[in-house]
Amino acid sequence: MREAVSTTAETPLVARPRPLAGVRGWRLTIPRAAVDREVLLRALALFALWVEVGLMIGLVLVVARRRTPLAPVMNRGGEHGWLTGPLHDIAPFVPQHGFDLAAIFSGTLAATIVCYVVVVRLARRIPPRAGLGAIGLLHILFLLAPVFILTDIFNYIDFARLGLLHGINPYTHGAAAAPHDPAFPLTTWHHMPTPYGPLFTVGTYALVPLGNIGAYWALKVLTVGASLGCLWLVWRCAQARGYDPLRAVMFVGLNPLLLVYGLGGVHNDFFMLLPVLGAMLLVLRGRELRAGVAAAVGPALKFSAGVFAPFILLGSRRRGPLLAGALVSGAVLFALGAVLFGTSYRGLHDQASVIVGPYSVPSEIGALFGLGIGPGLRLITGVCVALILALLVVRTWRGADWVAGAGWAGVVLAAGLFQPMPWYVMWALPFAALARSRPLRVATFALMLAMFINCTPQQNLILTHTLHLHGIGPQAGRATRALLR
Repeated sequence: MREAVSTTAETPLVARPRPLAGVRGWRLTIPRAAVDREVLLRALALFALWVEVGLMIGLVLVVARRRTPLAPVMNRGGEHGWLTGPLHDIAPFVPQHGFDLAAIFSGTLAATIVCYVVVVRLARRIPPRAGLGAIGLLHILFLLAPVFILTDIFNYIDFARLGLLHGINPYTHGAAAAPHDPAFPLTTWHHMPTPYGPLFTVGTYALVPLGNIGAYWALKVLTVGASLGCLWLVWRCAQARGYDPLRAVMFVGLNPLLLVYGLGGVHNDFFMLLPVLGAMLLVLRGRELRAGVAAAVGPALKFSAGVFAPFILLGSRRRGPLLAGALVSGAVLFALGAVLFGTSYRGLHDQASVIVGPYSVPSEIGALFGLGIGPGLRLITGVCVALILALLVVRTWRGADWVAGAGWAGVVLAAGLFQPMPWYVMWALPFAALARSRPLRVATFALMLAMFINCTPQQNLILTHTLHLHGIGPQAGRATRALLR
């Protein structure tokens, strides 16, 4: 009897080891594979991140080395030698041939875009310290770099000097109204008045007492600060919407076109986006009245910010206070602008009617149908853009995500312009980062690629000579002509 009990008790002990061994083996093998795969993906993400940073550093050093069309302001030389910046003496050799320089720039920018796509795709594998450190390092890099590609920063400075020092209205006159001003040799818009909002123009008046050099560096510092402020707001908005804030910030802050053209070119779109993103965060926190005030500030800095206002209004839970805040603040700001500058905004019309680059999405679509750049194509494009924006507003009013709607509005507005400026991709980037919309992110990537193809120095070689797509000639800006020559 005891033997039977003993045999019965021992049977499970003998029978169980084989299944358990198999289970244990299965449990030990799969986690190792998962860990190995995770390690590889994390290594790939970090590799892509630091390759992008390294390429950006190399590009800045090459541009800072000598006078090239990639940094047109350095061509002035002489008394303007301070424009080279502190990186000039440590830069490597630059090929003398223009084609080599264009190839270096275009190839480097293309490689950074590939790295950026990998980083965004594997953003969850990147430690916060590495991601934020890379963004901070790149901001410092472009702060110290010479101005890339265009020279709009000196147009900002000259418009302020026209009004404050010479008593000339920058909304009715261009830089040629004061040709003896020290800022005039650095400008490119000699006959076009300012196209920017009155609040931005008044703000630049505060820089005039600093002189050209002081205003230049102050604007660079303020632009970097505005960019970092936008990224902080993206972080806060992502937290408020329950998204990964680091991934959202890297999606925006590591975009190569935003860095090279926007931050490197010192453009005022960062100032425009600050109140827009601030209004967005205030809406998410339920502070509608303040959100309305912030939404009104954006168009007073740059008129294109007005395209986001309807979506901010529709995204609020209490639309009455937001609308009241926006209307009152907007009326006060533009009344102040009318008192200071009048009601003429000829520069906005002139900028919209001038073709700056030889290729754009509307011009290439028009070319497919045999349409030249004229009033007809402009009218068709304007009507299409207006209809799409109206449909986006209606769709948002019916319950679609208002953040995604604002992102689509940014994509449509940037793609519908006849002057394709690559930093306009930032009009869509923050919203694409904060909206759970894969099609919007794909459209933003497509916009980025279109801007890259349209605006890099290789565009004439690839589009004109290889694909036989003949764009129109540039008609504004010596710096732009130097780039596209």
